[in-house]
Amino acid sequence: MDPIIDLHTHAQDVQNEPTVRPYVRGLAAFMAWPGPIWAWELLNFHPKLAARARGPLSTWTAFESQMRLSRATPKRLVSAMKKAGVARAVIHPVEPLSCAEEALAIARDNPSLIPFAAADPRDAHAAEKLDKLLAAGAKGVKCHPILQQTAPEDSAWRPLLEVAQARGVPVLFHAGAFQYHLFPRPSHQYGCPRRFETLLKAFPKADIVLGHMGLHESDDAIALAQRFNNVILETSFQHHSIIRRAFNAVGAERLAFGSDWPATDIASALRQVRNALSDDANLEKVLWQNAQRLLGLQN
Repeated sequence: MDPIIDLHTHAQDVQNEPTVRPYVRGLAAFMAWPGPIWAWELLNFHPKLAARARGPLSTWTAFESQMRLSRATPKRLVSAMKKAGVARAVIHPVEPLSCAEEALAIARDNPSLIPFAAADPRDAHAAEKLDKLLAAGAKGVKCHPILQQTAPEDSAWRPLLEVAQARGVPVLFHAGAFQYHLFPRPSHQYGCPRRFETLLKAFPKADIVLGHMGLHESDDAIALAQRFNNVILETSFQHHSIIRRAFNAVGAERLAFGSDWPATDIASALRQVRNALSDDANLEKVLWQNAQRLLGLQN
């Protein structure tokens, strides 16, 4: 097996509608729920179809997303990894929706899983908590402006980035506007890549990964990576043509494979990277070498 590392997965439920959460979990326990994401995945995340998963279909897309995320468990993740031929995966908690301490415990019981830390930026003790999690073995930091309801330009992120930069660990931000909740909220726009510029200027020495390569706003994410050489673009939910465009813009050293399982299928995400890059040396960089370097892992 190739030592492929998936830089973006979840082993915990981060489904975020408390009033419907028990019902979503109940449905997801025994059935799949095809919807716009399923269709988009089936058609290789084609960019021309992306807009159709938004607009009038946004609520359906949000519900399907919650169904998928509610199925996150370590056992299911490890099974999906084996099926796709992935050796290791980074698991991302999203405080306060999923517990960072639990992510560390999951990784201790599953050697193929690599834990990231997280802290709620609205918590006055977030930086202290984050530092303890990193000292306990977390290999990086997950930040989610939309689900954590804190815009990228908000100063609340700075203490967390200072801790990550001091520890020399990468920070993966969700990037890309997306309606996670059943009804629109202003925070759904907090993922827009253009909003990260202030943060990137303030932390030029921190390795900052833009999750999903900006999702439906990949051009803006690629433009940021061209301007800031500490930006790494993660490939989940991107068509191979966009991954190829990113490769041409910033090179293989600035791309890293991720799936965002269970929000999408690992094998589907992996296929897009392989279709984008035919050269073995570049594929190795994107599929595992860049992640290995970011995470400080040995060969």
